Amino acid sequence: MQDFVTQVRTEASGGTSRDTLADYPMREYVAAMAAELATMARWDGDEALASILDLASAKAMQRPVTPIPAPQEAVSLARPD
Repeated sequence: MQDFVTQVRTEASGGTSRDTLADYPMREYVAAMAAELATMARWDGDEALASILDLASAKAMQRPVTPIPAPQEAVSLARPD
């Protein structure tokens, strides 16, 4: 079962392994997306939402003080025999 879960995760991630995903600039992407959404909120006249998105963008660019643990491996939902 473990090999199947690893295979599904690899295929779902476009063929990249967990090690390769560590190199993906996720925080930079989130920061850029939040900043873009803040601009869109301002265009729509929602300054309160824009301010929250600005904070999210700034927070995304801060590196965590402690490493975030890897997610637990998927739990099998198959019925026991």
